[in-house]
Amino acid sequence: QLLDRHPELPALLLTHLGSTRLWAGRFDAARDALGTVADTTAGAATALPREESLEHLALIDYLDGWPTRAERKAVAALTETERFSLPQASASALGRLVLAAVAVDRGELTEAEELLDQAGGHEARDPVTAAGRSIATAHLLLARGKARAALTAAEAAVTADVASPWERSHAALVASAAHLAEGRPREAAEVLEPVAG
Repeated sequence: QLLDRHPELPALLLTHLGSTRLWAGRFDAARDALGTVADTTAGAATALPREESLEHLALIDYLDGWPTRAERKAVAALTETERFSLPQASASALGRLVLAAVAVDRGELTEAEELLDQAGGHEARDPVTAAGRSIATAHLLLARGKARAALTAAEAAVTADVASPWERSHAALVASAAHLAEGRPREAAEVLEPVAG
């Protein structure tokens, strides 16, 4: 009965479970948990967990190579709290970071920079958001021809007890591209060796 009166509690639990699975690279399992929250009946009590779940689902779509789907979910996440006149969530800036990454892929660098600036005011609550910020920033810097700054952004430490396979892989890809841009093919190859599998 208590859970029936507080649907936000299981929603929060599943959101954190999904985030943990996402960090571990278990995208299908993460999608199951996060999708359950995203599919719950919209309401003020569950708006924040729904927003966060949609943001994480957007990141999964982006990492899986579906930028348009990622964009749709990120936009849905950003409008979730507005529907119930709740204050703009500082819980996660992940939706904007996904939109920034999609904008970089499309060559819309000014828009990507604006989205990164909007996301920059929020403290990363979890390593997923911190990794998203690091990777999106590195991609933007690389697209602007700032290879050394991109390398620094890609190598930014993400605080977590356990390393994430997708975070390490994407950081290595950006670092490799930065080395190539500066004419260091050997270093570019060496950066990829630990994550080649």
